[in-house]
Amino acid sequence: MADKSTVSGLEEFRGGLKTGFRNQRQALKDKLNALGVQMTVEIKAGCPRETGALASTVRYVLFDTNDGEALEIQVGDKTVFYAAHVEYGHGGHEAPAKPFVRPVVYRHEPQIPVAMEQTIVDSWGGES
Repeated sequence: MADKSTVSGLEEFRGGLKTGFRNQRQALKDKLNALGVQMTVEIKAGCPRETGALASTVRYVLFDTNDGEALEIQVGDKTVFYAAHVEYGHGGHEAPAKPFVRPVVYRHEPQIPVAMEQTIVDSWGGES
């Protein structure tokens, strides 16, 4: 007759995992939020200014996707619709490109995966 084994602490383990994943998600959300703030500040600082209308439309949005949280930088609105014309230029020499979004995105892009990985590690109390 075989001895029956019991596993104790399984519910506590599951609870710990649930808490850990919740903390991880919140840490990632906080990191994305901080990144959104930083990038919008930098984009506004580099935005060409005639009236300041374009710079006033720079904002970020965090939203849920099937893969988790996402960060979107938005520039322009229904009234200030010319952000792409400023960024990429318009009409050849008439209005040359004045990139103010892409340089910020390109500067941050290589750092994002490393920052997210470190945030995950830190959220579990570990070291990379």
